[in-house]
Parts: sequence; C-alpha cells; structure tokens
Amino acid sequence: MIPQTMHRLFKRYQSDIESAVIAVGLGALVGAVLINFPVYPANWSPVLIAIVILLGFRFPLPAYLAAVAIVAYPLYSVSLYLAILFVAVGVLLQRPLSHYLGATVLVLATPLLARYNLHWLVPIIAGLWWGTTNGLWIAGLAALWGKMLGGMAGLSADWLLLAGKMPAVAGISQRFHALSAIDTLNKLLQPFAPNSTVLLYHLMQIALWAAVGALVGVLADRNWLHRRFYPWATIITAAIGAVGLVAGHLFMTLWLPDAAPEMFPWQVVLTAAAYAAVITGGADVLRRFLDLPLAPATHKRFTLPAFRRFRWSESRTEKPFRHNNAPVPVPNLPDWEPPTENNDLILLELD
Repeated sequence: MIPQTMHRLFKRYQSDIESAVIAVGLGALVGAVLINFPVYPANWSPVLIAIVILLGFRFPLPAYLAAVAIVAYPLYSVSLYLAILFVAVGVLLQRPLSHYLGATVLVLATPLLARYNLHWLVPIIAGLWWGTTNGLWIAGLAALWGKMLGGMAGLSADWLLLAGKMPAVAGISQRFHALSAIDTLNKLLQPFAPNSTVLLYHLMQIALWAAVGALVGVLADRNWLHRRFYPWATIITAAIGAVGLVAGHLFMTLWLPDAAPEMFPWQVVLTAAAYAAVITGGADVLRRFLDLPLAPATHKRFTLPAFRRFRWSESRTEKPFRHNNAPVPVPNLPDWEPPTENNDLILLELD
C-alpha cells in the first residue's frame, strides 16, 4: 500500500519533484562556492542561495543566470580575468546549459563526485537519461571541467590521479592571483599541454568519456531490449559503460606510458567502476519503475455462500414448477371471404 501511494504521488507531482531536486542541486553548488570563497557578508549568503533555489523551481534560465552572476564575484576576488572568462562562457552557452539544467548541475558536480570515487557515474548516467547525442557532450564536458578545475588547483589533470581528491581553493587563489590575461590563459592550458604526448593523452581521456556516454545512450535507446529483458538490460548497459571506461583507461596507459601514471591504480579504478555500475543501474531501474503506471490494487474479500432456508414439509408436498415448452394447438378457423355487395341504401330527404 505504501509503495503504491508513493508511486501515485510521484506520478502526480513528477515535474515539480524533478524541478525541486535540480534547483536544490544548483543551490548546493552555489553554496559550496560561497563557503569556500567567503566574500559576501555572512547574512547574504543564505539569501542568495535561496534566490537560486526558488528561481530554479520554476524558471531555469533566470536561475542559471543568477547562479552565474553570484559566482562571478568570488572569482573576481581571485582574478579579474577568471571572472570575465567564466561570465563569457556562461553567457555564450546559456541556452543549452539552462535548458538541460539537470545535466549542467551533474557536470559541475563532477569534481565533488570524484572526491568519493563516484565520477564515473557521470558519463554512464548521461547516456542512460539523456540519450546518445546529449550523453556524448555531457560526458565530454564533465571530463573537461574536472581536468580544468584540477589543473587550476595545481593537481594533475589525469582522471586516474584525480580520483579521491578535491581541488583546494587555496591552490586556485595562489596560482591565479594578480595574473595578466595572457598568464591566466597559460595557467589554464599548462596542465593539458606541457608536450604533445600529454596533450594527446588528455584529449583521449575526454574522448573516452564522450564515447562511453554515447555508447550507453545507444544501448539505452533500444526500448525493445529493455522491455524484453527488464531490468537486466539496464544493469548490463551500466556495466558495459563501466567496463568500457576501465578498458579505455588501461589501453591509454599502455599506449602512452610517458603521459600516464607509472603504476595503474587498479584499486581506485575497480572501485569507481563498481560504484558506477551499481548506482547508475539501480537509479535507472528506479526511474523506469516510476515512469510506468501501477496496476490498480484489488481487494478480494471472502464471502460466505447465500444460505437458503430449508423446509421439510414444503419439500415433500410441493412439486417444483416446470415450464411446459410444448406448442399450444390452434383451433380450426373458417376461411376468410370478402364481404358481399350491399344495395340497401338509406336515402334521406330533407324538406
């Protein structure tokens, strides 16, 4: 009874629930920035976060623009050119990023997920929920954003080394404070391109994430497969995405050993793959279950058969009534003849 009630409530308020989750996620990201860059007065930060959440509940584009405007000032306190670059990218990509606001929140949360070895959820869940084309660019942007933020904080831009770490705000402030525009661009690109081999390695990692997102999207779009083999098709699709990420990173490590880590981090990689396969497969099974209508609940009640009163005297004397289906005979009637002509006419003369 309780699961049916919860399912009925979700189906009735599905759009509101999804909007609330996305708005809270966007507000949480803005709050994380304001906590790490405490440039606003103490009483203003909760108000700004509440504004983003309330706008995100009904108006994705104003919520997105408000988040960009609120985060621009903390970046300005670190570097003017970082703030200009952030605002320029945010304004130029406002249409797709605000339209797919849930995907945008997922991409921006990728470095935070990497802190707990959950970063491989992003390309798999992007393909499962947003399809082939959207899964490709969402996964690619997530890989690029995580690498860029790690490089800004002075960490390695390799996803095999970023797992389990969180970029520090102190490192970003120290590296970009009081830099010119050209030096800011050099600092942003330096972790990607110390040489051509490292640049190729990083580009291949981004392409691997994008390819896995597209592959999972192709498999997820086969509705007949999921209808026949539900829920195993979804779980196997998520597992294929996780195995593809493991195989791709291992291949690049063997192909480009000069740019890859000396020792392949098997424990980190297998942990991230297991988390990604289990969590994304379970989340998509739950989503498909909530999208389907439930059959109405049937309450079968046990009823006793009708009791007929038994009378001994009537059963012995009275005979049951039987219908007589025999035809009733019709008597012989004379043949019909037309009436004879009558000439006796009565004439009335009126004086």
